Amino acid sequence: MAVWTLKVEGMKCGGCEGSVRTLLESQPGVSDVVPSFREKQVRLTVDESVHQDPAALCELLKSKGYSASV
Repeated sequence: MAVWTLKVEGMKCGGCEGSVRTLLESQPGVSDVVPSFREKQVRLTVDESVHQDPAALCELLKSKGYSASV
C-alpha cells in the first residue's frame, strides 16, 4: 500500500469533496480518500498491485471536470 497525493483544481466546496471521494473510492484498490478543496488536493491510499501509475486516477478525475495532476 502507498499513500499518494494528487493536486486537484476545481473542487469548490464540501459537496465537490464528497463527489471526488465517492469517485475515487469506487475504484478497485483505492481506500482512505481524503479530499480538501481548501488545499486543492486529495490524499489516498492505493494498493500498488492494482494501480501503479497515478496518471490513470488523474484522468478519471479529469473525465468528471476536475483538473488533476501528480
